[in-house]
Amino acid sequence: MSPKTPQVLLFLAAFLGVFQLGLSLKCYKCNGCETASTLKETCRDVDPQTEQSGCMTQVVRTGGTAGSLTVKKCAVYGKDDRFECPVLPSGDTVACSMCHEDFCNSGTKIATNFYLYLSIFVMLLVPRFFNL
Repeated sequence: MSPKTPQVLLFLAAFLGVFQLGLSLKCYKCNGCETASTLKETCRDVDPQTEQSGCMTQVVRTGGTAGSLTVKKCAVYGKDDRFECPVLPSGDTVACSMCHEDFCNSGTKIATNFYLYLSIFVMLLVPRFFNL
């Protein structure tokens, strides 16, 4: 194995981590996440020339109560548009956010990139395995 092999493998792992072509965005989905189970959904494919998709989290104060309701889902909007949370007739929006990585709307854990861990693994293991 040439001395440059670990560097090439690291580059390939990093390249795959940055360019995940052909994969649709995945988001958490729930309506009333405080009490309902959280599901996973795959956002629909978008035309990258005109649209973009993201994972939305919206917190709504409902019907004059002190409590709030959290809504998480995929959202699609125009490529050149600024995202705005939908107006819900049942309450006032307290907070709203949009993110663009798989399962980034979790709120309780950080979405991690598999390829990042793979590249770290390769970087640490390969030189030791091949005595480099």
